[in-house]
Amino acid sequence: IANYVAIANSKRRGRDVRLRDLRIEVEARYQDYASLAPELERIAFGTFTPQETVDLLHCYENETQALDRLLVAIRTTQDTYGNTLCGYCGINSPATSDHYLPSSEFPEFAVYHHNLVPCCGECNSNKGDRWRDANGRCILYLYSDAIATDVVWLHASVDFERNVPVAS
Repeated sequence: IANYVAIANSKRRGRDVRLRDLRIEVEARYQDYASLAPELERIAFGTFTPQETVDLLHCYENETQALDRLLVAIRTTQDTYGNTLCGYCGINSPATSDHYLPSSEFPEFAVYHHNLVPCCGECNSNKGDRWRDANGRCILYLYSDAIATDVVWLHASVDFERNVPVAS
């Protein structure tokens, strides 16, 4: 909650006061998130007014030194793999942060460190607001999902056609 408070305190024109007034509710929502992970499909939607939603989204959408510090801290605390490669594709550099629970649906988690996943712009764009479907979650939650190591997740065959490698 310290990051939220620092970001809220950096706001002006009454937004800082409104965000500080939301602190207890936001903190309770952070506790809900932490207690439900990795079963985040069970999380209830918040009940924020339109003005509160705008204020909460402003925390992420408008840069502040406090937000910059949060994003740097998230990236630098990742292991070597997570610090250098996208958390979703594992190929590109993590140049952006994805809101695992979309900020459009859950604005209270816009600056919650467990909801921000370092990823590449392509994966961030491809995921968009998608994180669950009719069957539950459809995107891995990289901070707490257990990933089986005894399963072949990807298999590639390489053949040569006229001395050119062709993968399938």
